[in-house]
This record gives sequence, structure tokens and C-alpha cells, in this order.
Amino acid sequence: MRSFKDSSGNTWLLSITVAGLERVKDLAGVDLCDLTSGEPPLGARLTTEPMLVGSVLFALVSVQAAAAGVDAASFKEGLDGDALSSAFDGFVEELIDFFRKAKRPEQATALNAQLKVLLAASSLATKKIQEMDLNQLVENAFKSSSFAGSLPESSVSMQAP
Repeated sequence: MRSFKDSSGNTWLLSITVAGLERVKDLAGVDLCDLTSGEPPLGARLTTEPMLVGSVLFALVSVQAAAAGVDAASFKEGLDGDALSSAFDGFVEELIDFFRKAKRPEQATALNAQLKVLLAASSLATKKIQEMDLNQLVENAFKSSSFAGSLPESSVSMQAP
């Protein structure tokens, strides 16, 4: 069982169970037992859609949240970047552990592979962006666009005062 703190200081316990998986399916509309379906696959969507992750996390802790009088909107308000990152890491670790213990190693392997691919893609994209010469990109855009040639010539010459 993993835990994370939200931005309000509340501690939430993450545990993947069959009941939790059913709550995720009912409340968030996704089947965590089928990470490879969809386009993009659910496993990939979980790494790129923070609102989806917030819904999944709330479904997993909804019993705790109800006991604490915390609704979905309030729970999600507490998921700032740090809390979301911490919660996501714990969630993925729990999900991988669940699949391994439930003798579904293909799901754990698929999730691990999707995470590695997305991290590599993110790293490469970051590197490419950092290598860009933004001034050159803007200059090239103006040279090749119709905008650059569509400015009217001034019919009045400007004279220095």
C-alpha cells in the first residue's frame, strides 16, 4: 500500500483491489485491467491526461474521501503538480504490484513498456525543444509565409522631422 499527500496536507492511501478497480470503471469510466486497448492505449492516456488520473485516483480513494467528507471536486483541487506526481508514481507502483500478484504479468509488462516509451519520447522532445533556435524558426516562418509578402507598400514616404 502506497500513500501520497495532497496540497492541503491530507494523506491518502492507495491500494489496488478488485473493488477499487470496479469503482474506477464505474466512476472514471476506464478499465484498468485493459491498459492496451484504445487509441491511444489507456496506459498511455494515464501518463498524458492529468484529469483522467485525477478521476482514477478519486475512484480509488473514494471510500476514504467519503469518510473524510471530501467530494471529488475538493479532492481534485488538492492535486497540484507535486501531489499529482507523487500520487501517480504510487498508483503505477500499486497497479504493477497488483498485476504481478494477480498473475497478470503481461499487464505489468505492458504498463512498464508504455511508461518507458513515453518517458523516452518526452526526454527526446525536451532535448529537441532545447536545441531549437527560436529566432531562426520565427525568421524562417516569416520568409516562407504569405504574410511576409502581403504587407502593402506605403504610398507616403516618411521623412525625418
